[in-house]
Amino acid sequence: MASGTPLLSIPELIENQSAKYITHNEALAILEGLITRVLSRSNSGPPSSPSEGDTYIVDDNSGDWSDASVGGIAHYYSGAWHFVTPIEGLSIWCVDEAGSVYYDGSVWRISFASRFNINVDIADQDAVGVVDKLTVDANSVGFGAALFINSSGNLEEAQATGQSTMPCVALALDTGTGSGKQVLFWGRLRDDSWSFTEGSYIYISATSGKIIDTKPSDSGDIVQVIGIALSPSILFFNPSYVTIELA
Repeated sequence: MASGTPLLSIPELIENQSAKYITHNEALAILEGLITRVLSRSNSGPPSSPSEGDTYIVDDNSGDWSDASVGGIAHYYSGAWHFVTPIEGLSIWCVDEAGSVYYDGSVWRISFASRFNINVDIADQDAVGVVDKLTVDANSVGFGAALFINSSGNLEEAQATGQSTMPCVALALDTGTGSGKQVLFWGRLRDDSWSFTEGSYIYISATSGKIIDTKPSDSGDIVQVIGIALSPSILFFNPSYVTIELA
């Protein structure tokens, strides 16, 4: 019986093995599935009529995917599904999201930096534009949190109640805190929990990390325009660093 490689268990030939072509062809098929693309990671289980070469990220291990783990890669070839368990750092193009996704050791995440293309449609909690990875010290809001640069050179939640927590320079694309968090510096962002008025200016809120479509009005509040609402749930983020303190 052929052995497998240590990380992804890709079949290997062994000495004096018979029918070597079977192991060789299986290894080639697995490699093809890993280096080309997945069609989707939002499938609601296996497709009913897959074609040869179809590859998905498993989101529901039911039916024909019952032998897979959620988050695994399912590759259809030779009339059957074959499964690969991903390792941390594995990256692959995802067709229906028009960008690369990578495995962080527990879940798959979109690599927003792979999608600098103004023609990309964006889904809920999705973005396209200029993206970088920085250290975030505070983010209680999660996706879309407004962030400013603190005295350590890191990012934390902006708040319009004073100059010390302004101006907003980026919006969070990853939840939580720590190094290597993806943030948007310019582009389009969508969150279906928003309910902006189309065409309105978007401002930093007096509530930490929040954005609003009505400007702050209390004495001492800082007014900063960070973009324009393209729809109730889509923001064109193009922040002005000019701020006004209300008397």
